[in-house]
Amino acid sequence: MSTLLRPTNAVSIEAAFNEAHDRAEELQQRCAIKRWNWKYKGRQVYLSDQVEKVVRFLDKFKAVGDVVANVDPVHVGLPWAGMRAILEVALTDSSQRAVLVTGIELALYIGNRLKAYLDVFASLSPSSATDNFRKSLIDLYAHVLGFLAHAIRIQQKNSVARVMQALWEPGDLTQFEVKCDKLCVRASEEARICDSRAGLEANLRTIDEIHEVHGSVMRLKDKVDLGKLETAEGATYNSFAEGEMSRCLPDTRNDLLEQIDEWTTDRGSKRIFWLCGKAGTGKSTISRTVAQKLDDNGVLGASFFFKRGRAGRSHARLLFPTIARQLADLFPDIAHAVAASLDRNALLCDKYLSIQFEHLLQQPFQSIDKRSLPSAGMVLVIDALDECDKSESIRTTLLLLSRVEAITSVRLRIFVTSRPELPVELGFKDMSGDLHHDVRLEEAQAISIAHDIRVFYEHEFLEIRKSSLLRDDELPAEWPGELSTRTLVDRAVPLFIFAFTVSRYISANPQRNLAVMLQQSRDRSITGLKGTYLPILDQVVASEGEDDQKDRILDFKSIVGSIVLLYDPLSASALVRLLRVQPGDIGRVLRPLHSVLNIPRAADGRMDRMTPITLFHLSFRDFLIDSELKSENKFWINASEAHMALGTHCVRLLESGGLREDVCEVVAPGTRRSEVTKSAVHTFLPEAIAYACCYWVQHVVEGKVHVEDGGFVHQFLQKHLLHWMEALSWLGKASDVIHSLVALQSAVDVNRGKQLLSMLEDASRFALRNRHIIDEAPLQIYMSALLFAPSMSSMRRKFGDGLRRHFHIMPHVPERWGAERQKLEGHDSSVYAVAFSPDGKTVASGSYDRTVRLWDAATGEERQKLEGHDGQVNAVAFSPDGKTVASGSNDRTVRLWDAATGEERQKLEGHDYSVNAVAFSPDGKTVASGSSNKTIRLWDAATGEERQKLEGHDDKVNAVTFSPDGKTVASGSNDRTVRLWDAATGVERQKLKGHDYRVKAVAFSPDGKTVASGSFDRTVRLWDAATGVERQKLEGHDDDVNAVAFSRDGKTVASGSDDRTVRLWDAATGVERQKLEGHDDEVNAVAFSPDGKTVASGSYDRTIRLWDAATGEERQKHQTSRTADKITFSNDGTRLETEIGQINLGITSIPHEASVTESQTTILLESSWVKYGGADFLWLPHEYRGTCSDAFGSFLVIGQASGAVSIFSFR
Repeated sequence: MSTLLRPTNAVSIEAAFNEAHDRAEELQQRCAIKRWNWKYKGRQVYLSDQVEKVVRFLDKFKAVGDVVANVDPVHVGLPWAGMRAILEVALTDSSQRAVLVTGIELALYIGNRLKAYLDVFASLSPSSATDNFRKSLIDLYAHVLGFLAHAIRIQQKNSVARVMQALWEPGDLTQFEVKCDKLCVRASEEARICDSRAGLEANLRTIDEIHEVHGSVMRLKDKVDLGKLETAEGATYNSFAEGEMSRCLPDTRNDLLEQIDEWTTDRGSKRIFWLCGKAGTGKSTISRTVAQKLDDNGVLGASFFFKRGRAGRSHARLLFPTIARQLADLFPDIAHAVAASLDRNALLCDKYLSIQFEHLLQQPFQSIDKRSLPSAGMVLVIDALDECDKSESIRTTLLLLSRVEAITSVRLRIFVTSRPELPVELGFKDMSGDLHHDVRLEEAQAISIAHDIRVFYEHEFLEIRKSSLLRDDELPAEWPGELSTRTLVDRAVPLFIFAFTVSRYISANPQRNLAVMLQQSRDRSITGLKGTYLPILDQVVASEGEDDQKDRILDFKSIVGSIVLLYDPLSASALVRLLRVQPGDIGRVLRPLHSVLNIPRAADGRMDRMTPITLFHLSFRDFLIDSELKSENKFWINASEAHMALGTHCVRLLESGGLREDVCEVVAPGTRRSEVTKSAVHTFLPEAIAYACCYWVQHVVEGKVHVEDGGFVHQFLQKHLLHWMEALSWLGKASDVIHSLVALQSAVDVNRGKQLLSMLEDASRFALRNRHIIDEAPLQIYMSALLFAPSMSSMRRKFGDGLRRHFHIMPHVPERWGAERQKLEGHDSSVYAVAFSPDGKTVASGSYDRTVRLWDAATGEERQKLEGHDGQVNAVAFSPDGKTVASGSNDRTVRLWDAATGEERQKLEGHDYSVNAVAFSPDGKTVASGSSNKTIRLWDAATGEERQKLEGHDDKVNAVTFSPDGKTVASGSNDRTVRLWDAATGVERQKLKGHDYRVKAVAFSPDGKTVASGSFDRTVRLWDAATGVERQKLEGHDDDVNAVAFSRDGKTVASGSDDRTVRLWDAATGVERQKLEGHDDEVNAVAFSPDGKTVASGSYDRTIRLWDAATGEERQKHQTSRTADKITFSNDGTRLETEIGQINLGITSIPHEASVTESQTTILLESSWVKYGGADFLWLPHEYRGTCSDAFGSFLVIGQASGAVSIFSFR
């Protein structure tokens, strides 16, 4: 028996069992709050009782331990993946729910009886009697498997000639039960005949083998997974890309370096050392020196040197991945932990900073044995944080770094340098002063700066004299002399960048250039950055006549002005293509500027035209675009004009052949981006084209270009909008499309760009709706995205002609965009709660999957995944300042989270049962929570202490909220009442009675005068908060009302219901304004954005949807009177036959090439993809995925649960 049922894949069995268990628990939760029942074998059966038995059977099995180590061949051999799928259908299909739940319960009941027989069999010695016993068990087991397989086989049918039918009919259950009874009687009789004795060694050996193989595979995966970690080139202190950058010379910066050394060795020192200094004061040189010494001493964990204008180093996206990779290379245990994180989420590098920090640093450190890490501690070096290009990323980075105190496996410290810029100052201000030690560089080196600069000059001049020995113009040993050195030192203090730049300039032509610098030094009006750079730039035109000077300066502004304003550096070759200049022009303009620009050289000494040209120091850019120096600096660059020119250059380059459909020539429309290598993308989208795609919008916006109807931007988009979106997707920047379109809208002249504004708004809706699939398979922009776009949308009308190449007949789609703006997908289970942040930029959601997630309301991207709850999350709320998220869970706790970092701030414990509702007071100081233990509790948000316990309800509390003035708390309960409480004293003020069933939701109007409540009696009621009198009874929902919310102006009430709709009501009249349809299951939560223009809703269908509150247009499709469960084509292919009637397809005959007998192309529907010719061809949005489908030749028809039917005919 054990051989017969030996499992083959321990990992997949355990995963499938756990998922089936999760689905059963979720179903149990839903059945517990509903009144679902059905008649079976003449008696009333409540689904809540049946599901409870299912969970008990599973719990009994799970309690023994590891599913596979349980050594239970019956349960190990059960088709858990199929059972999970059946439970999934039970969750989503109400028409089959009762039969499926009862069937699963029966199968598990018989399975457990079979297990009892097997325990007896396992203890027996072989004999003819045991052989008969074995056969009876096999028959019983085969009957159970056959029963399950029947349903699984139907559930998995999703291709040609599939006809949907019920997984089980009630009669199937009765027949199964009757035969099982007979087989069990036979097994009992055979067991009685046999003698009993123990023995499980064979099964144990099987399980040991499974675990040994599993462990070996996991070890081999680490190296593969670490390869998914994208890092920033040149970001480490000793990177080859940076070359031999300078360190502090001996006998310089002594006091400061000693102070830093003491900080690194003192176990009582603060966790973060912040070295702050102005531009050009030598911070990066100090950082490299510190990193080198830490590395020599074995305590450097990692380093990251930000650099504005360098790809990968000018933003924070690759900060934590780069640090994690360095740590993984040093410590095998960290490597394993990081690899595990990447195995769970290969796209971590594209996630928000808080998610990266948690999974790449915090969790790996916390999961390993401290003995595997240095006992002396570890230091991370982060240089030039101010050069991170987004101020919000700077503050978020510092907030995350402040969490180092929570890492206990090693004493981790961080050395940070930056300019004294506001985002950095604010980030450190947000931290506790006990966490960071601050040093102002100018103050720390006030006494030694002149000495240190002199040492630097003497070192550089010695190197210049040595180099002169190789030339004909050997310099004397005393060159340049004490007076010259002193003069240059005086001019440099306190700017090391002056000394660095001047020494590089002098090295090119020592005698001549030294004389130039000494001559300039006599002019005391030239100081600071002007004194550093102007003497060098003057040499660019020193030998030219007046007219030639003007031409040379124009060339300088065109080429160098572009270089200093680029968002990513470009090579000379790319600059030639982008700026439309001659290769010789680049070399001529840049030749005198080697002291301020890093101009790469090839082995033969010539300019390397394929390596990016970069700035030595950001201060050179600052000097060139400083508007205060406009009148004094003939090289001054008008940043707006330069951006405008760059924007124009980018667009013209893209128009001149850089963009086209299928630019990477992959042909197959279902090709995933992950299947195309970066080198292949680079071949088709080379450096200049890629730059133009990524940054043309930013240059246009910064250049204050007049964007209007008929302008060059409008013309470009009318021809290449989809091509540009496709290119960005191949470059891994699909989300940038949305940001760029929003930025462009802000730049359009509202009076002269109405057509363009309309186009951009439509394109934004298009991009938002399809962001996920465009990022996954870029060519679906021309297929799925266009095919399912509204027929009257500008995107479909402008670019839809290309669909005729692929389709004879296309499905019906709405004429215009519906109310839904976005669908936020990511939760692994039902969504129970949603809330907008006060600024409307973030949506919070709580789910059965035990997580709270924060989403970007503009792009739909997941910002944070807040993990910590041990039960489903029932409620979420933002604090008034948007910095804190509160959540309530079945684990009986309320948790407060930092919205920026995802860190858990407080765990509020005290409730004895599930927490069903949470709310913040208007001042953010108090949190209210409602529980199944019939109480409301008020908590101090700062300390977590309980302030009040409000008692009075006779059943569990489902909802709580504060009045706008914070003086009153409203609550809704299963006892059918709404109650109003004094928030200060806890005294009950009002008891609002009128609902006929449990109250699930309550909300105050913005003026505090009205309370709205939603109930399982299918109504929303509006109450006078002062008197308790019912003002309105809003009727229209066809099932339980789970959620209510007021718009910010108090004029509209939103409600969500089990009838799968969101409804918007006029608060004054009670009239229904909108019915928002689209969810595939019950709606559990609703919320208005602060501006009232958007409604968010969360549902059992595992999505959060955003709707336009003003429109709410209904979708148009082939509509039937009810769901069509069985559909087939007529023999001639002209009609669709269903059990409830016919649908005429509007064609007279099947095209010849599509006939069944001649066509060699198979159409298959698999999950979310239509396969054509064996390859993924068309991705289906969620609402178009069917409960049934059929194919005939080149035709495919899909029936949806809503009763709609979509018809396709492929060419």
